[in-house]
Amino acid sequence: MGAFTFVPERNVRYTIRLEGHKDSSYDFPPVKDSGIVMQLVKNATDSLTLKLISSFSIPQPVMIRLQSRGIMLAGAAGLLKDSLILRLPIADVPQGLAEITLFDSQLQPLAERLVFLHPDRNMRIRVKTDKERYQSKEKVTLRITTTDPQGKPIPAVLSLRVRDVLMTDETNARDIVNYYQLSTQLRGRIHDPGYYFDSSNADRHEALDLLMLTQGWRRYVWNEEALKAISAHQRILPDSLKVNFIATRKAGKEYAPASIMLFNHDKRNMRPVVPGADGSFRLTPDYLFTGTRFFIKYFSEQEFKVKVEDPFNVIPSGSTLQCMPEELRPIVPGQAADTAFLQYGKRLQEVIITGKGRGFGDKYLGYLDSIAKYEGNFDYVGQCGILNCPACHSGSKPVEGRVYTEFKEEIKSKHATHPIPFTANDVRRVTYQYPKYTEEELMTKFKMIITKGYFQGREYYEPDYDREDKQLPDARNVIAWKPVIVTDKQGQATVSFYTSDIKGRFAGIVEGVDGYGLMGQLNLYFPCR
Repeated sequence: MGAFTFVPERNVRYTIRLEGHKDSSYDFPPVKDSGIVMQLVKNATDSLTLKLISSFSIPQPVMIRLQSRGIMLAGAAGLLKDSLILRLPIADVPQGLAEITLFDSQLQPLAERLVFLHPDRNMRIRVKTDKERYQSKEKVTLRITTTDPQGKPIPAVLSLRVRDVLMTDETNARDIVNYYQLSTQLRGRIHDPGYYFDSSNADRHEALDLLMLTQGWRRYVWNEEALKAISAHQRILPDSLKVNFIATRKAGKEYAPASIMLFNHDKRNMRPVVPGADGSFRLTPDYLFTGTRFFIKYFSEQEFKVKVEDPFNVIPSGSTLQCMPEELRPIVPGQAADTAFLQYGKRLQEVIITGKGRGFGDKYLGYLDSIAKYEGNFDYVGQCGILNCPACHSGSKPVEGRVYTEFKEEIKSKHATHPIPFTANDVRRVTYQYPKYTEEELMTKFKMIITKGYFQGREYYEPDYDREDKQLPDARNVIAWKPVIVTDKQGQATVSFYTSDIKGRFAGIVEGVDGYGLMGQLNLYFPCR
């Protein structure tokens, strides 16, 4: 990327051509007779300096707006004659991509460009290893320190992953900073997004500004609702979810259940709730900690339809957040193997895992299914061995999958005591099956719904070679994944894990965010032999 400036002449057509490339001519837009140019002169830590140049002979009032994610951060106004210098204060605005828009007196946009504010305002992360090199199956201890840009210790929530460097693509590596600040904010694929935040690159600020200039104009939609939302600084995603109870029958005076219970699959964290007069309540963050997937049960003689608000419905359907890897390289049989993976031996192309029987995604649903099988089910096997014998009247519960003899209906209606005379044509052989319920049917039957709460951190398997046998082979290429590491008030945390039998260079990344949204990341490398 690069940039140059020139003053075009009127009624002249300009073309740019790439040397060494045939048919690589690109036409410039037509030259206009008049207009206004907006230039970013300086991007400092406390202010942005902008220069406006006008070809109009009549002075006109203009206004500059700086906004980020739909929220106005700063503004300035002035009277533009030939040229005008404006400064926008940015000392207290957050880090990240922002839009600078120039308006005329009628608030019509005249020019725009993107700018990245405070590219170096990141949380500082330092990691100290207890050794420079490690042997196979040796314990690794990392001491992590988090500070603000001025070096003051701050608590933060971090994650750590460590894997063989052969399994990484460093030129397209994503971390929390470049993914949140660039990849999700700009259109198209960004080559090596980490380059713009690597302090070892002296030209990273200039390169980042050039990247902003390649993005062009945004689409403006002026309407009253959008302006009201911006002026009120409304949140797109709320902190709580609304739950509505809608009566399935109009008859009756009960507009909402008398009481509600929230609980997870093992019936721990049970939380009673009393709905409001309108038959609704909100799942606050405290309730969302009940579980990743938990139950809402209401107690009422009347049936209700329960609807939980989906916060992601408010995000425009046209949003194109790139959350998946750009490229997945399948292994094709017959092709030469990548030499980078030879130390791992043969790799499986596909593994299919299947299970027997009928299961549910939640073990509590299996418990409800067992209850539903017997609730209201009056089938029995009489002492004579006949299924639902009209003369026995009662007996043991039938066994699912077992074959039983059963009288046909015309015999059942004629006899109520033993003995019952019958022929082979009066009976049939049946394989007994209990009724099967879907997840939705079970929820309706027991007056419950399933909803999603906060995702709970999962534990990644790691061996403990202080206790386990070191003679067993260990071919892990990912030797550590710790999704939640919390540093204390002094910004300190210690983590440990064990290396595998893989010999070579391992790469790790520590990344996270503090309580005020300040993000940071650090790459570390250490050899194993």
